[in-house]
Amino acid sequence: EKPFAGRVIAVIGARGGIGASTLSHNLAWSVAERQEVGATLLDLDLSFGTAALDFNQDPQQSIADALTAPDRVDDVFLDRVTTKHTTRLQMLTAPATLEREFELDHSAYDIVIERVRRTSPFVVLDLPHIWTSWVKHTLLAADDVVIVAGPDFRTTSAGSEAGCCARAG
Repeated sequence: EKPFAGRVIAVIGARGGIGASTLSHNLAWSVAERQEVGATLLDLDLSFGTAALDFNQDPQQSIADALTAPDRVDDVFLDRVTTKHTTRLQMLTAPATLEREFELDHSAYDIVIERVRRTSPFVVLDLPHIWTSWVKHTLLAADDVVIVAGPDFRTTSAGSEAGCCARAG
């Protein structure tokens, strides 16, 4: 009796530059093309998103258009702002611009993700490496969360760490 809702997979990096965007883009493509099921990639890293570049797309509109007017997001709006990479893979790419700051309420993200979820069996979220209330809320609401991490061999000696803390305190 419930309306259709696709599975949401959120991908976030444990630190910046770890490869979370690469993994999320490949995950969305693999679900669509290898599993032969519809998938939508949402590039939510509004300032530094790379989905359009990685998939060689130059969309006229971006996910920011949906997030700044979430009440207007319906099937027609989504069809207009969504880039179709293949017959099964579509995406809402980030504007990837530093010229504009995006201060959006987490409810805008909720609305857009929920509307996309109604139209796609799988929704892959490429989340930015920042910790805000909307990122936390989005991770908690996702069906699956993938945290991308790698080995990190950097260590700090106890002496320099104590010196750092003494200066800061």
